[in-house]
Amino acid sequence: RKFYQVQAVGGHCFHAVPSHWSYFHYKRHGFRRFSSGGLRLLFERAGYRVIRIYRLGGPFTFLLFWATRIVIARYLRSKDLGNRIYQTCIWGAFRLDQSFSWPALTYVLHASKEE
Repeated sequence: RKFYQVQAVGGHCFHAVPSHWSYFHYKRHGFRRFSSGGLRLLFERAGYRVIRIYRLGGPFTFLLFWATRIVIARYLRSKDLGNRIYQTCIWGAFRLDQSFSWPALTYVLHASKEE
């Protein structure tokens, strides 16, 4: 609500927040996680008009991250190989996540102040 008070009328904002499904990715970092419906309600109650909520991440990007950053980089001690595989595959994993309607790891809310 404080942000709403200082934002100019007609201004747009973007907020990225972790979802309930992000626990396995972020573990105990942070304690607030949101559903897309709860996020929409929170911003609408503050006075914003929610334009869209974007879904980011999902099972494919999570598994790619886990395989390349945890297994290959940490246990096989090959950070360069993990980075190359991740950079090669990330957009494909991202597209696969967007193709299915499962929960995201992160939501990005686009809202505007209209008054």
